[in-house]
Order: sequence, then structure tokens, then C-alpha cells
Amino acid sequence: MKNRIRYTINDVNNNRFYQMPKFLFEGEFKNLSNDARILYSLLRDRHELSMSNNWINEKGEVYLIFTREDIAELLGCSQPTLRKAIKQLIGTGLMEEERQGANRPNRIYLTVINIKKEEPKEKQKRENKGSKDGSIDEKTKGNIEDEKQKPSPQKMD
Repeated sequence: MKNRIRYTINDVNNNRFYQMPKFLFEGEFKNLSNDARILYSLLRDRHELSMSNNWINEKGEVYLIFTREDIAELLGCSQPTLRKAIKQLIGTGLMEEERQGANRPNRIYLTVINIKKEEPKEKQKRENKGSKDGSIDEKTKGNIEDEKQKPSPQKMD
């Protein structure tokens, strides 16, 4: 067995990273700017801080308190670029803001996205598409079976 070295606090601090949800590149979110995607990922990461600060409203919803200036500094972008990214997130329903009054930062809420997996019936309809009566000719059926038996390429996530 090789010599292994345990993680030190320095190692842990040097190996932190942000997670970016895959759904931000799919469907209705496909046209988001990369700034908006990164902003959403950074805000999701801040949920941990919100939980430790007990920033939870009366409905049990977690919110963020983050000034626009601090967000722009973290993103390394200008205020107009930040406004555009926030507008995109609000426009797609990924983010909501609640005003707190004069000279107080807004409460920022992120919304939960439920990705529906394709139902087997829908998949079958797609496979049957092309024939007038919905039936599959023998050649097509054979091709479908061949495709099902092929090993799928390994994903690199």
C-alpha cells in the first residue's frame, strides 16, 4: 500500500469548489448567459451561510442577504453585467427578490427546479414516430433492438 497523507485544513481550504447544476444548460435555461449560470451557482453555495445564520422566513424558506456590490465583487463583474444576470435569473423564475426597505439589501430567494424524466410512453411515441399507424416495421424494430444492446459510452461527470 502506498503512503497516504491525510488532508490538512490547508488542503481542504485549497480544494473547495462551486457546483453548477446541469439543468442550467438544458431546456428553458439553455439561453442563460454564463454570468447568470455562475451567479446562480454562487448563490446556491451561499445557502450554507444562510442556514448557519438562520436566515429562514416564517414559511421555512431559506433566503440570502447579499448586497449587489458584494455579488459584483465576488463575480468580478460590473454593476450593469450583474443587473443583466439577475434579470435573466428572475426572468426564468430561478430567483426572486423581496425588498427590505431603504438602505437594506433585498432578500434573495432561489427557486427549486424539478426536472421531469421522460416517461416510457413518451419515449415509445418518439420511437414509433414516422409510421402512419404507429406501428414499427421489422427493419426499424431490429435497429431499435440493436441500439438497446450496444454498450453505452461511459459518461465523464
